[in-house]
Amino acid sequence: MKTYDVRKRVSAQARREIQRVIETHEKFRRSYFWSPGGSAHNRRDNERRFERNNPPVAFQTMQGLLTVELSYDESCKHCYYSASIELDGRTKNISVVKKLLRK
Repeated sequence: MKTYDVRKRVSAQARREIQRVIETHEKFRRSYFWSPGGSAHNRRDNERRFERNNPPVAFQTMQGLLTVELSYDESCKHCYYSASIELDGRTKNISVVKKLLRK
């Protein structure tokens, strides 16, 4: 897992990662209503592509270590997206990540 130190300032690389996380979340948060791939092969390919494009990332902030893990799964009928965002082991929501961009 790649870790970025954003205690003093947000570097260009960290800013790109934060924006990627936010954009991915905005795109996939309503994925339950999407149509999954027609075959098991297509569904697994979609899941692998999502994992490859969205690796877990961590940010060292003044409040502690913020970890972000995004997951996407497809069943025969539905698509499932979830975001695991934790600040020192406590579950948080996407607003904590969005606040990092304001630095």
